[in-house]
Amino acid sequence: MLNWDFDYSVREFDYLNKIYDVFVTLPGPCVNLLISKGIPANKIICVAHSRFDVKHGVDSNIPWASLRNVVAISPDLVKTHKILGVDVNVELVQNGIDFELFHREPATELTRLGYFGSDFAPDVLAGTGDCKRKHLAESISTITGLPLIGTGSKLVNLCMPTLYESIDSLIMPSSSPEACGLPYMEAAAAGRLPISSSVGIIDHLGKPAGLVLRMDEESFVEQAVFQINELVASPKRFRSLCVEAQDFARHYYDWSAVIGRWIVVLTKLDNQL
Repeated sequence: MLNWDFDYSVREFDYLNKIYDVFVTLPGPCVNLLISKGIPANKIICVAHSRFDVKHGVDSNIPWASLRNVVAISPDLVKTHKILGVDVNVELVQNGIDFELFHREPATELTRLGYFGSDFAPDVLAGTGDCKRKHLAESISTITGLPLIGTGSKLVNLCMPTLYESIDSLIMPSSSPEACGLPYMEAAAAGRLPISSSVGIIDHLGKPAGLVLRMDEESFVEQAVFQINELVASPKRFRSLCVEAQDFARHYYDWSAVIGRWIVVLTKLDNQL
């Protein structure tokens, strides 16, 4: 892992180039920086985790066609490359999590809601709007009377497993630009019921770990309030759904289920695929 807070010398990059066969990074200025320091473009693999990543790469005018591989974590991001004029083959992979790291005893009753996404994230294709829609989770909390737990501030990812112990259900009200939804996957692994719109990893797999609600804002809030009130009154059913979500995460989200495809795209030789 290269720490970009450190200014590496050309000599250090020369050593790194001799040691490593591949440099994996996000699309954007880091690609051009690596090349400027002597790393050949055909040793660089770009992995996009959001529409913003793809746009960042386009705005930075990186040499897409010269890279060893271009990768995206969702079908939407594969399409986003094409929409933004990136005329190269884009390999699709599925994001994964360390199931055992997040595993906890499933929640037993629904008393606390969680929202662990960004406060705001624009749709870079439309140029307007907020694709995270945190305000919907806040409305659901107000109407149901259940507290909405957030991160409080930006947390390093290593803190996240313990954070899920503070909630019983996660609300992910994102609109279509959502690329994955890591909190959704992590909450399911922690035995917390995810409630979401049909976006990101749910669309990618074609099946959800938890409850899926309609996309439009009014219906999302109405359905969420109804389902939550029903589950508050039925702890047994709620726990059953949490157990099902956790089992789903174990079989479909753990790295063991998805790592094979990552190995293929990260070990690609020139012109192999």
